[in-house]
Amino acid sequence: MRFDLRAEIIFFVSILLFVFALLYYTRILNRLLKLIGKPKFVSSFPVIAGLLLIAILIVHGIKMIYVYPRLAIAGLDLYNLLVLSFKINFLENLLFLIAGFFTFLTSVIYVTWISR
Repeated sequence: MRFDLRAEIIFFVSILLFVFALLYYTRILNRLLKLIGKPKFVSSFPVIAGLLLIAILIVHGIKMIYVYPRLAIAGLDLYNLLVLSFKINFLENLLFLIAGFFTFLTSVIYVTWISR
């Protein structure tokens, strides 16, 4: 099985840009929390989401390096490789979900604080 290298590069670059956006969001959130006098623990949630996205990049890279090249020559081992690929996909999706949850939770807490 072959994968499109251009699509993978776009994926990696877009995730890295999103991580940088989350780090910038953290800086802005720190300043806003200081202005309204609330604790800064909330600003650690986007950093956690960014770290999870970096973990996604690592897991996805391992899949690209280890699983996909072996699928072309798998033979009888194809089933085991497909199961491994599905497990890795599940892990990636779970990490995406958790990262999105942390980012969403940050916004909900901040909006709740400023709405009072």
